[in-house]
Order: sequence, then structure tokens, then C-alpha cells
Amino acid sequence: MASDTIDVLAQKFFKFQCDPELTEKSLAFLKEVEYRGNTANQTSVNNRLNHKEEMKELHQWFQQCLNKVQKEMQWECDKLQITQSWCNKTGSQEHHHWHHHPNSFASAVFYLNNSECKTVFAIGNIWDFNKNFTGNLNLQPRGQGRGRAVVHEEPTVAGTLLIFPSVVEHSVTPNIEEENERYSISFNTFPVGMIGSLGSLSGLNIQVDM
Repeated sequence: MASDTIDVLAQKFFKFQCDPELTEKSLAFLKEVEYRGNTANQTSVNNRLNHKEEMKELHQWFQQCLNKVQKEMQWECDKLQITQSWCNKTGSQEHHHWHHHPNSFASAVFYLNNSECKTVFAIGNIWDFNKNFTGNLNLQPRGQGRGRAVVHEEPTVAGTLLIFPSVVEHSVTPNIEEENERYSISFNTFPVGMIGSLGSLSGLNIQVDM
């Protein structure tokens, strides 16, 4: 009997393209800031770039993109506010480990220059006993790790902004280019103002102290 598989439950991220001049100006500034070692690449010492005057114009554009996402998704909050942002630098033979962003609702990555590195996004295997509804029934071969069944690879293209749920795991593939460091900005957000609906007994007011 012939068999086949189908892809189901498709999800969506949001992609925007920034003005090249603004992207290049931001890259020039971020090449001069101080970095510290991360797990397998480097991250800016300043993790509140959203407060830097030199980054103001770019973060205003980020906020405009967030407003469009909120409007399309019809989320019940006054706005999504950027809580912090930082720059990642991935040099030759470096990569970014698998991770997600806690204490954040939506996160983003903004590519400042072109690179052969790819951002890899993944959600868990729904057949894994940690993800399905069978309780503690584990049919995986002994020693087999948790599967990342649904994977998407996003190329690094200068000026591209991706906004995605903060719970989604992601990583960056190794940089095989010897003389081209990959620069990207990441930021986190949180809903602020009136959240939910008082009329449906689910409302509250949240202010983020920045």
C-alpha cells in the first residue's frame, strides 16, 4: 500500500525590509562598539541598544514594524514595547547555539550585512512524548534526543527584519567565511498598557519600567 506524509499546522513569521542607507549607518556604528564572548560567538557589552541615540532611528523603524504585526494579529494590548536589544557578531568558524528568549512575547533578528550563515528556526516534534498528549509514553530509541521536526533556514540578507514568537528555538549555522563577520541585532518585546479585555474579565494594565 502506497503511503505519503503531509505537512500540517503551518505557522508564520513576519519579515520586513529596511532602508539600505539606515542599515549601513547602523552597521558602521555597531562595528565600533565593545563586544564580549558568548557561548560560541560574540555579543555587545551594551544590551540596551534601544537607549542609544545612535540607534534611535533604527529602533523607531523596529517599532513601526511591531505596530504592523500587532494590528495584523489583532492582539489586545496598547502596543508591543521593545524591552532590550543587543548586537551579535559571528566571526570565522563561530556560530550561535540553540536558544530561545525568556521573559519576552515576540523577538526579532535584524541582519546588518550579508553572510553565508543561516538562522535556523525549529519547533518540537509533535510525535515526541514531551510534545504530544500521551503522558509519559516514550517510544523513542534509547538515548535518542528530542527531535526538532519542523525546521526553517533563513538566509542572512542585509536589511531584513524577522519577528517571531520568543519561545521558538533558533540558532545560527557556522560562519565558513574567513574575512566576513556576520552582524545582527536581536531584540525582545513585551505587551504594555491595557492587556486583554476588562469586559471579558481578562483585563489588566502593565507598564514596563525601562
